[in-house]
Amino acid sequence: MSQSTYTYATISSQHSTYLDDPEALATAAHCMSRTADTLLNQAHALSVCQTSCHQHAQALHVCATHSTSCAAASSVTQMSNSVGAHATSLTHFSQTMRESADKLTRCLNLYSSAEESTVRFLNSSLGWFTQSAPLKTAFGIAALGVMSEIFSPKASTVDVLTATDKFQEAYMNGLGNKISHGHGVPGSAEILARPAAVLSDILQGNTVTCTPVTPKRRLPAAHGIESSLTNLQAVGEGQLGNSYGTIAIQRYTNASGEHSWVVTIPGTDGKRDSPFGWAQNVTLMAGKEQTRRLSDSQIAVLTAMRQAGIQPGEKVALVGHSQGGIVAASLASDSSVPYTISHVVTAGSPIANHQIDTSKTWVTSVETNKELVSHLDGASNPHKRNWLTVSGNITDNPTPASTATSSSTAVSGGASSTNSPTPVPHASQKHELTHSMNYHVATYRDAEKLHSDDLAQHERHFAQITDGIMDQNMYFECRISHGK
Repeated sequence: MSQSTYTYATISSQHSTYLDDPEALATAAHCMSRTADTLLNQAHALSVCQTSCHQHAQALHVCATHSTSCAAASSVTQMSNSVGAHATSLTHFSQTMRESADKLTRCLNLYSSAEESTVRFLNSSLGWFTQSAPLKTAFGIAALGVMSEIFSPKASTVDVLTATDKFQEAYMNGLGNKISHGHGVPGSAEILARPAAVLSDILQGNTVTCTPVTPKRRLPAAHGIESSLTNLQAVGEGQLGNSYGTIAIQRYTNASGEHSWVVTIPGTDGKRDSPFGWAQNVTLMAGKEQTRRLSDSQIAVLTAMRQAGIQPGEKVALVGHSQGGIVAASLASDSSVPYTISHVVTAGSPIANHQIDTSKTWVTSVETNKELVSHLDGASNPHKRNWLTVSGNITDNPTPASTATSSSTAVSGGASSTNSPTPVPHASQKHELTHSMNYHVATYRDAEKLHSDDLAQHERHFAQITDGIMDQNMYFECRISHGK
């Protein structure tokens, strides 16, 4: 079966500015800046050469006893002057090129600000229409989806919804405001959370247990974000021979004997005896941390962490898919959690409204544009210190230019690229929800091609947590029941 689905990643962080289809300008600014540095180094080398020539000329003048030596000294002096002139010219040219690159970047920044203002205005308008007439707005968005899909050879019913990804966050925000009278998705989730928790208690029970298990295979060490995502996919898909609702916990010990941990959390499985059910998602999206603590999946993760022996003060990285990522963000934003959450990695998780202190916890979010789930928070991830979002733009065409029309690309941090998009393994031959881990892993791998400084910083931070040898590799099968 031929490969026909690709992902084209873009990176968003506090230090990056993003525009619609700015690849050429962004690449030009980046290249100009690097070339300016190269020219400046060459000018410095020429200046050193000029100094050497000048010293040789003086020596020849001192030793000159006949016309030949005088002529040689004069020639070396002329060469020294010429080298000096070239060095000066290169220095001026380098400075001019750097100034031009800086001005180009500032122009892109201004354009980006204008674009973001326009997007905010459009989203605000759509949110207002949603509050006034939610059903009519939904039908309008669905009609746009039908028109965009009707001529696609890979058209599917699912993609009628995913084709309008640009409007999903605004619609969810408007709907949340209507339900909660202006408090958005967190407010509406707050209203629905307690009824959802009561319903979950009736149907599933309220006693969470986490039993240590030994799977047929074990995860390898995760010394980077990509490998942690690959491990997350393996746990979520049961590739280890593990059952649903399994949490993996690895301990790392560095040369100083200090322990650190990686907790891998699966997404929603919908099983009746699993704490990772559907109702728990609503509770985790609530605005108050006291409400989120009622979530069975959050209770399960805390139970597994306690049983694993994680101690306060030991660094912990939480890695989660979908609901697992929401649990990770909820724990990182909960003041009562006794653990040191140093890094959160999420895949397809709507966590924009979780108030994570990124001076203490780094956040690396991976999302795709046609998965619906990551847009359910009704907001874009914040541009905060140490919060980086990798967005995957899913396309049927392997040509980068075709994907840029519906995406944004970085103009700083080195996150501009003309590489071809990365193929998504095991993708359906029809359009589908791109919420599965194969899409997120492929998106992160595509982002690595961008050679982004921001992404490299996040990789280094994660690697510091997993520095040393993995000496414990534990698995906990979590279940929920009515108890005794």
